[in-house]
Amino acid sequence: MLRINYTPFSERVVAVSTTAISIFKQHCPQVIMRGLHTLTSVTRIACGGFLIVSYLSIVNKDLQPVLLNVLPNVISHTLATYVTACAILALGSAIGSFGSAGGVSKVFGTAVGITSGALTSAYACDIFGDTNGVRLPTTLRNAIIASGGLVAGASAFTAYGIKPINR
Repeated sequence: MLRINYTPFSERVVAVSTTAISIFKQHCPQVIMRGLHTLTSVTRIACGGFLIVSYLSIVNKDLQPVLLNVLPNVISHTLATYVTACAILALGSAIGSFGSAGGVSKVFGTAVGITSGALTSAYACDIFGDTNGVRLPTTLRNAIIASGGLVAGASAFTAYGIKPINR
C-alpha cells in the first residue's frame, strides 16, 4: 500500500495504460474478426435474397427500375453496418482491456461496455435517421440499441480473460 500511495498518479496511469494497450493489441483483432465473420454470414444470406429479387426483376421488367433505385441504399447501409459493428467491437474490447489492466471488477467493466455499446448504437440510429430523413420504428431502434449493447458487453467481458504477457 505504501508503494502505491507514494507512486505518483501519472506513473500509475501510464502503467495501467501500457498494460491495457498490450491487452487490447492481443485481443481486439480477434474479437473484431469473430464479430465480422458472424456479420458476414448474415450479410451473405441477405445478399442471396437480394440476388433472388434481382433475378426476378430481370424476368419482370417493372421491378428493374425499383432494383436500380434500391441498390445504392443497400450498399451504403451494408457499409454503415460494418463500420458501426467494428466501432462497437473495438469499443467493448478497449473498455474490457482498460478495466482488466486497472483491476476494475469484471461485472462493472462489462456493464460499462454494455452501456457504451448501447449509446453508440443509439447514436448510429440517429445518424442514420438524420442522413436518410427517416425515423426508425421504436421497436427496431430498441432492438438495434440492445444488440449493440450486448456486442460491446460481450467483447468487454471477453477482454477481461486476456492477460498481457508481462503480467
